[in-house]
Amino acid sequence: MKKYLADNKNISRTVLLVTAIGSVLAIFVSCFVLNRVIERHDEELIKFIAADIYDDITKELLRPVMLARVMASDSHLKAQLQNEKNVPEEETIQSMQEYLMSIKKNFRCSATFLISDATKNYYSYGGLNKKVDVEKNPHDIWYKVFVDKNVPYDFDIDIDEVNKNAWTVFVNARIDDDAGNLLGVCGVGVDFADMQNFFITAEQTYNIKINLVDEDGIVQVDTASVNIENPHVENVINTEKSTQFILTAKDGVFTVTKYMPELDWYLVVRRDAENTQGAFSNLIIYMSISFLIASAILLTLIQVALQIDRKKVEETAKKHGIASYADLYVSMHLIDLKNNMIYELSANREFDLANFDGVNNATSQVVAAVEHMTAAESLKDMMNFVNWDTLDNRLKVRRVIHHEFLSKNYGWLKAYFIAAEFDSEQKVSQIIFAIELIDEEKRRENQLLYLSQTDEMTGLKNRGSGEKTISALMREGIEGAFFMLDADKFKSINDNYGHDVGDKVIKAIADCLKKSFRNSDVVMRLGGDEFAAYALGVTNEDQVKVIIKRLFSEIERIQIPELGDRQITISVGSALFSAAEPCTFMKIYKRADSAVYESKKTQGNFHTAFKKIDAINVEV
Repeated sequence: MKKYLADNKNISRTVLLVTAIGSVLAIFVSCFVLNRVIERHDEELIKFIAADIYDDITKELLRPVMLARVMASDSHLKAQLQNEKNVPEEETIQSMQEYLMSIKKNFRCSATFLISDATKNYYSYGGLNKKVDVEKNPHDIWYKVFVDKNVPYDFDIDIDEVNKNAWTVFVNARIDDDAGNLLGVCGVGVDFADMQNFFITAEQTYNIKINLVDEDGIVQVDTASVNIENPHVENVINTEKSTQFILTAKDGVFTVTKYMPELDWYLVVRRDAENTQGAFSNLIIYMSISFLIASAILLTLIQVALQIDRKKVEETAKKHGIASYADLYVSMHLIDLKNNMIYELSANREFDLANFDGVNNATSQVVAAVEHMTAAESLKDMMNFVNWDTLDNRLKVRRVIHHEFLSKNYGWLKAYFIAAEFDSEQKVSQIIFAIELIDEEKRRENQLLYLSQTDEMTGLKNRGSGEKTISALMREGIEGAFFMLDADKFKSINDNYGHDVGDKVIKAIADCLKKSFRNSDVVMRLGGDEFAAYALGVTNEDQVKVIIKRLFSEIERIQIPELGDRQITISVGSALFSAAEPCTFMKIYKRADSAVYESKKTQGNFHTAFKKIDAINVEV
C-alpha cells in the first residue's frame, strides 16, 4: 500500500511537473504569438491613421487650391490685367478690391490677393496694398521665386502683411494669357492657426505626432511654433519622393512618411509603442494567473492567440484605438477574406450594414447591402468599387482606396477599403471596409463649384464657365445659335442715375434672358452690360427670329422707377453654328460681335444676323 501510494505520489508529481512545464511553455508561446499580433496591428494602425490624415490634409488644401486656380483661369480677370494700363488706376483698384473682397467673403479665406506683373501692383481685399519690389524689399523675394518655378500653383507659409503679419498658408497661382505669357499671380490664404488646430486635435485623439517637413528635413508645420523652420528630430525623408506610405520602426516608435506632391513636402506621423508594451505586460500577468487556475483557460487563450475571431478583433481594436477611431464612420467592419467572414467594429444602428457581425459569405453580403443602399446614378461606379476580383490588385498599388457615391437614404457617402493584413503570398487576407457620411461636405463643394461658375449679381453663368461649356458643346458637334447683346447707352445710365440703378438694369436684362431661353440653353454674363447665350438645336433664321421676338417682348416690359419714362433697349447679334463647318468659340464670338456692332447703328431694340458673305471682314 505504501509503495502504491509512493508510486501514485510520484506519478502525481510527474503530472504536475509536466503540466507546469507545459503551462510555462504555453505561456511563452502564446505571449510570443500575441506580441507579434499586437506589433502587426500597431503597424497597420499607424498606416491607417496616416492615410486618413493625408486624406484630411489634402481635402483641407483642395479648396484653396481649387479657388486659386479658378481665379487664375478667370478670363474676365485676365482681360482686366491686359487692359490695366488703359484704365484709370482708381477704377482698377476699386474693381480689384471688390473682386477680392467677394472671394474672401464668399469662401471664408483669411487672405485674397492679386499681383500684376506689368505694374507690380499688389492688390488685396483692402485695395492697392503696395508695389512689389524684389530688390528693395526682401520680403517680396517669394514673388520671383514662384515665377521662376514656372508652375501652375505652389504653397508658401509666410506672414500676411495685410492682416497684422499673421502667419498664413498661401496658395499662389500663376495667371497666363492664351499664349502662355505671364500676366500676374493671384491666390488665397488660409490662417496657419487653423491648420495647427487640426493637427492638435488629431494628435490628442490618436496619441501621435504630426509634422509637415520639406525635402531638406526642415519642419514647415508643427503644433509647437518653436519647432517650425528647424530640422526634424529624425532623418525620415525619402529622397526618391515616393508617394507610398513608408513605415520605419526604431526604439519602440513607429514612423510613417509619405511625399505630398501637392505641397512638395512630406507628411510624417509618429506613434510611440509604450502604451502597447504596457498592455502586453498586463497581458502576461493575466495569462499567468489564468494558466495556474485551469488548463482549460490555457487552451482557450492559445486558441485566441492563434485564430482570428470576434473576441480578438474587439480586444485588438480596444488596445490600439481602432474602436474610438471607428466612431468617425457610420459603419466600419473587418472582413476576413480567407474565411469569408465579416466582423463589426462600429456601426450606426439605423445603417444598412449595422447587422453584419460574425456573418459568413461576407463578400456577397457586402455587395448586396451596397446595391440596396446606393442611388441609381452612382450604382455602376460603386459596383466597380466593390468588385472583389480586382480588389487585391488595387490594394497592392495603394493600401487605402476610397470612392464617393450617392445613397438612397443618407445623401453622399464615402466608402473605404483599407488593407489590414497580407498572407505569405502577399495577397490581401484582411481588409477594413468603412463608410463615412460626407453629405454636408459634398454640399459645400457643390456650392463652391456653383459660385466659381456663376455671376454673383445675376445668377447666370460667368464668362469663364459659359465659354467653357459652349466650347465643349461645339467640339461635340451640337449645333445651335450663338447670341450676343448689350444695353444701349448704358454708360449714361450709370453717369446720370448712379451705379445702383445700373445694377438694376443688368439684373432686369438677365431676368429677361432667363425667361426667353430654355433651361437647356447656355446663358452667361460676359461682364458689365454684355451678355451671351447659346441656344441648342436652333439651326435656322426662322427659329432665331422666334427667340428674338420673345426676348424683345420681355425687354419692353422692363420698368425701373428711378428711370421714369426712359425705356431700356438692347442691341443683339447672332451667328449659327453647323457641325458641318469647322468653327471655334472665338470665331463664332467674333461673328456675333460684328453683328452687334451693326445693330448699334439702329436705335431701339434691334437684331442683326451674321451673314457668311461678311466673314472675310470679320475673321482676320
